[in-house]
Amino acid sequence: MKMKKWFTVILVVVICCAVVFGIKWLLYRDNLVEMMKVDGVLYIVTYEPAQKKDALEKIGEIEHRIRHYRIPNKNFTSNYLSEGTELYKAKNGDEIPRTILFKENGEYYIASETMEQK
Repeated sequence: MKMKKWFTVILVVVICCAVVFGIKWLLYRDNLVEMMKVDGVLYIVTYEPAQKKDALEKIGEIEHRIRHYRIPNKNFTSNYLSEGTELYKAKNGDEIPRTILFKENGEYYIASETMEQK
């Protein structure tokens, strides 16, 4: 009889954990915006093509890739780009919104500064 009671308690705990983690997964799984943080600025990875001539000096590389549903909060961190992805200052990149370039498979792409939502 005691064994059956413990089994029921354990089963209820397991079901509760599954529900809590399942809900958390459902809430965060759709946050698939590809982002990176560089020099305190959060950028959206747009994959808009850029020209090599628009890439000025190299400003660094992605140092750490985090889970895709998280927002990068440390410099040179991305929730999508691989570690080692090269980052470049962009020609006219200081205009609003600011832009930088990243290089992937020999091609250059634009990343644009996120604009604060109010």
